[in-house]
Amino acid sequence: MPTVTNIRKKFSEGGIENALYDKPRPGAVPKITGEIEAQLTMLACSAPPEGRARWTLQLLASKTFHDTPHGTISMEAGQQPRQDYEYERNDTANIFMAAEPLVGKLKKFITDLRTK
Repeated sequence: MPTVTNIRKKFSEGGIENALYDKPRPGAVPKITGEIEAQLTMLACSAPPEGRARWTLQLLASKTFHDTPHGTISMEAGQQPRQDYEYERNDTANIFMAAEPLVGKLKKFITDLRTK
């Protein structure tokens, strides 16, 4: 976040335009265009959905990108949609192993299967 000192320095070096606006940055093209940003701002300033006290980031994203060709911002072109899952741990066992390949020895110890 720019401080007053940084903005003052930018103004003295390049005038009001330099102080108010960032220079173009190298790298990928921004995924959110000015049109999407304006749509998002209008949505955030409107009344929240019924049953909600305010807009959350998830609500804004789902409303903004629901009808656009962009999908969700985090997805790359051609990538399959990500699915969340709940990991369920069933059983565990420990395997301990030591090898001495030059001597030809292999020691192993496997514990019994343990359930909760």
